[in-house]
Amino acid sequence: MLPNNLYTFVLEITLIELTLDELIQKIVEKSGSTEEEIREKVEAKRKELNGLITPEGAAHIIAGELGINLLEEIVEIPRLKMENVIPGMSSVDIVGKLTRLFECRTFQRKDGTEGMMASGIISDDTSSLRIVFWDDKARLVEGGEVKEGDIIRIREGYTKESMNGDAELHVGGRSMVIVNPKDVDASAFPRSESAAKKISELKDGMQAVDVVAKVLRVYEPREFGREDGSTGRVANLIVADDTGRARLVLWDDDVGLVEKGEVEAGDVVKVKRGYVRVRFDEELEVHVGRYGKVVLNPPDVTLDDVAVEEETGVRRTSVEAVRAGMKAELRGALVRIYDNPTVYEKDGEKRFVVNAVFDDGTDRIRAVFFNKMGEILLNTNVNLLVEGDPAAIVAERSKELLGKEILLMGNVRENEKTGRLELIVFDMELEPDPKAEIERLLKEAEGLAGEGEG
Repeated sequence: MLPNNLYTFVLEITLIELTLDELIQKIVEKSGSTEEEIREKVEAKRKELNGLITPEGAAHIIAGELGINLLEEIVEIPRLKMENVIPGMSSVDIVGKLTRLFECRTFQRKDGTEGMMASGIISDDTSSLRIVFWDDKARLVEGGEVKEGDIIRIREGYTKESMNGDAELHVGGRSMVIVNPKDVDASAFPRSESAAKKISELKDGMQAVDVVAKVLRVYEPREFGREDGSTGRVANLIVADDTGRARLVLWDDDVGLVEKGEVEAGDVVKVKRGYVRVRFDEELEVHVGRYGKVVLNPPDVTLDDVAVEEETGVRRTSVEAVRAGMKAELRGALVRIYDNPTVYEKDGEKRFVVNAVFDDGTDRIRAVFFNKMGEILLNTNVNLLVEGDPAAIVAERSKELLGKEILLMGNVRENEKTGRLELIVFDMELEPDPKAEIERLLKEAEGLAGEGEG
């Protein structure tokens, strides 16, 4: 059996048909050696490999050992950029840097055979993709022949759609992996992404990011139906560090952290291998998918490392005191949820909005819940609204929420049609912490006392 690096050379020569004389001539031109010297090297290489390779294959190996790229002037392979990769492509030829590389794992196939896979992040100067190595290509990772930080050229790769809708690059049996090709300038590629990122550094589409933040708020989990008929679970948290805030989205098994009460406001979370989404309302989301992990209160992180400030500009006030343009925090109760949520489509995505009436004892105001806030309010999602009975969903949820004390945060605006003020909700607490409220009132009372003494 040929060594892995030799196997790569043997496969590569199938890209073009050249005679032995043509190959030797090109090596002579690029190396400065004589034709006789090169022919001797070719024959010696064949003997070294017990005749298991053709003279042409041996010539390619000699060229590689001398640092000569025989193909650079013979065939031009278009350089595909990461930003142009989409799901469903075949015969993908691409060059990138392995900015992240994760551990290999084995799995059992349906036919009982064992398979191996490894994954990572490959990047160029335009974007990043998740890359998946299968079987013998995964063994290159396991054996250390492919390492984090390497520049790799992939030939005959193919792409699929990932769980979060992005393209990911797969390297299978027909694919070739060329490590640190000599005709590629390594300085043109980004550095490895090993350090945790600040929330302010996160951008839409980032993959395999590590983030450390403090939990500000935990929302109740909810279930949803997938297109294949299975049921999924999701839970949302609001987290922050000293640079900003984001929504942390947990899926399926990780939702158990919320259901079991293992994660609470005030905890520190370390997200490993998350991916980033920025929604239409510009809210930053960090998702923990199948390959991600959440570490609670990691011992190597202290609260001093994640100094957090709450949402700036939000003012606790009453409904009667709100004015257009304010960011208001209101404590009161919902007295009505309208049973006709509006579903619409924008940018190819289904969205919805639900309206409610909020009362805090001083006055009433219309509260408007778009998309994510609507899903949390109704404990549902847009697909269930479309396929099910919206009025029944609202009626069931109203039994749980109407008259119950809650906390809403949102932007106050004037409705163009009615001229009335309304609250566009961007955050909420459906189960406010009484202890936190008492502490807030005590601080408020101390402040007033201090002002009186002054």
